[in-house]
Amino acid sequence: MGLVTAIHYVPGHWCLVVADFVRRQLVYYDPCFNSPSADQPLLKFREFLQLQCDQQGYTAFRPIDAAAFPVVKFNATPRQPDGVSCGVCVLLMLELLARDPDEAYARARDGTPWRLIEILRARAKWACELLVYPLGVDASAAQELQNTRDMDESAELMELQLTAPNPT
Repeated sequence: MGLVTAIHYVPGHWCLVVADFVRRQLVYYDPCFNSPSADQPLLKFREFLQLQCDQQGYTAFRPIDAAAFPVVKFNATPRQPDGVSCGVCVLLMLELLARDPDEAYARARDGTPWRLIEILRARAKWACELLVYPLGVDASAAQELQNTRDMDESAELMELQLTAPNPT
């Protein structure tokens, strides 16, 4: 897909800018409204992207060139259903863009808003993932931690079964 960043550009609000190298465009997504300050994060992201390309010697194309890398704004949809879910909506769109970019573009065109149940499920899923894989723990350490927890639970279950009174 490309380089992805979530930007917190207004106090208390999140939006998303994605450099889509396949479609050769910048995608801007604001789950709440079509902000007049949207150009600011886009400009900053273009500068950042150009700096990264220059530092790494990547000159196959110049992403800062607006004609070669136009902006597509996902401002109409999908919208957040309330005043506090912009961060979750940005993460949902980011997840959808990473998993299935065609579906993300289609959803942005067809006017499908985020449903409250989607937001609640995402919040619950990510809360559980943070409990299982704490921040700062790499994937292999997190898997080892989970395996240890599974073994501890299995040992406790076996101990309960061995110490349970015999019903006969």
